[in-house]
Amino acid sequence: MWPRGTYGLYMPRTGCPHSSFPWHQGWLYQDVEDIGADNVFSDSLHLYGQFTTSDNIETHYCIKGKSQATEFDLEWPRGDYCIAKYGACPKGFMQGWLYWNDEDMSNANDHGGYLPDGVYNENTRIEYCCRNDSLPTVPISLPTDSPFYLLRHSRTCQRVHGMNTVEEFVYWDEQYVLISYDIKVDNDYSVEVVVVVAVTAVTIVVAVASEGREGIAAAAVVVAKVVVVVVVEVVVVVVVEEVVVVVEW
Repeated sequence: MWPRGTYGLYMPRTGCPHSSFPWHQGWLYQDVEDIGADNVFSDSLHLYGQFTTSDNIETHYCIKGKSQATEFDLEWPRGDYCIAKYGACPKGFMQGWLYWNDEDMSNANDHGGYLPDGVYNENTRIEYCCRNDSLPTVPISLPTDSPFYLLRHSRTCQRVHGMNTVEEFVYWDEQYVLISYDIKVDNDYSVEVVVVVAVTAVTIVVAVASEGREGIAAAAVVVAKVVVVVVVEVVVVVVVEEVVVVVEW
């Protein structure tokens, strides 16, 4: 039986985990950088959705909307992992979030169904519930009759009884930012400096667990916030009496 509380899990290709209750489902379509997008992900990705190197990314979710499905439901076990937040975090978890700076021009972000708590507009913010009250190397007991995902809290994936883990990853190539500085030198001319900055908002690493008894693919997802700022191009525009000279380097 799945632990009590309301929460969300990333959906594997095999669908939502087997349970005594119906999972609510939802999807999220994120418009990544349009110019030279370079998404990267593992060859053997088990996440359900749309993952391409040069296009947008779509992920799917399984949401548990009822806190207690049966009178026998237990609390989540101690460990070092995260789950997606939906309502109040279950007992023993702390709240956190990740932010994606999605495409600015002609943004095509979209979503439907049930999603984790967060903000879903031209950018994306997803909230999570995390805990680190035991070592991730100490296996925890969760249902193992179908695939599922957990979110990693530290450098090591949380071990689950009856499962083996293999790392996978997903890298979102996020919005380039255009920053313009207009510097007035004197009354005759001004200098405008335009800096094109590439911002990568988040990297998600997935640890895939497989059940040795039946070879069923299950998973634990690792989430890490990575913000990388790279100056792509600097353009200096000098305006002198309506004559424009562009210098690039």
